[in-house]
Amino acid sequence: MRIYAERSKGAGPPPAEALVGVARELESRLGVGRFEYAGHPARRIFMRPAEVDTWLGQVRSDRRRGEAALFTLGTDPSLSAGAILTYEEEPWTVNAVEWVWCGLPHPDPVTAMLDLVSAVAHRFGAHRAVVEDDDLLTRYRGARAAERARAQLPPELRRYVPDPPAADGGLPSLLVPQEFDRRRVPDAVWWVNCWDAVQVATVGAARIRRAPWRHIVELPAGGMALAASENPPDPADPADLSRLAALVAALDLRAVQLEHRLPQA
Repeated sequence: MRIYAERSKGAGPPPAEALVGVARELESRLGVGRFEYAGHPARRIFMRPAEVDTWLGQVRSDRRRGEAALFTLGTDPSLSAGAILTYEEEPWTVNAVEWVWCGLPHPDPVTAMLDLVSAVAHRFGAHRAVVEDDDLLTRYRGARAAERARAQLPPELRRYVPDPPAADGGLPSLLVPQEFDRRRVPDAVWWVNCWDAVQVATVGAARIRRAPWRHIVELPAGGMALAASENPPDPADPADLSRLAALVAALDLRAVQLEHRLPQA
C-alpha cells in the first residue's frame, strides 16, 4: 500500500515547498525518520525549499541528457525501517498531473489514516489523495488498459496482449485516468480517499453522503475524507471487494468518468 496524492500540473504551492511540507507530515505521523537523502545513489540535502528546488532542477537537467534520474527523497538508507517519497510530473500539458507517493510501512488506524491523507493532500495542494493498492489498481484498470492496448495494434498482434487478472468479487472495471478529466473525477474508490471540493461537486455531495462509507469527514472548503472500511481491504477477500464495488455502484463512478471523458481519449 502507498499514499498517493495528485494535483493538476502547475497547481498548488511550488513543487519544492510542497515536497518539504509532505515530507514533514510523513515524518511526524509515520515515525520513519527524517527525509534527508535525495536521489540514487542517495546524497544528503537540507530539507528546505531552496535546496529541494536546486535538486529538482538537477534531476530535470539529468533527464534532458537521457539519464534515468529519479525525484526521490528518502530517510536514512542505513536504517532497515525507512521510507522513500517520490515526486513525478507528466511532460505533456493536456490533463497532466504532478503526484507524490510514499509506501506505507504499516497501516495506522483508519481515523489516523484519514487525518494523514487529508494533511498530505493539503500540503501538496492535491485534488485527490488516497491509500492505493497495486492489486486493486490492476482490478479496477486492467481490463480497460488491455482493451486500449489491443486497439493500438494490428489485428494479428492483439492476441499477444495478456488478459488482466480476473476481478473476483465483482470489482468493476473503470476507465484509466488518461481517458477522463482527472481534475474533476476520482479514479476509483480506495480504503482511504480525500477528494477536494471540485471532485465532491462532480460526483455529487448528496450522492457521496448516501453511499455506504465506514467514515465520512467533512473538510474545510467543501472537500471530503472518506474511508471504505475500518481496515485495509484484502484483495483476496470477496467480501472486501464487494464492499468497494458497492461504493463504486452507489457513486455511479464509471458513468461519471464517461460523462467527463476527454475527446479522442
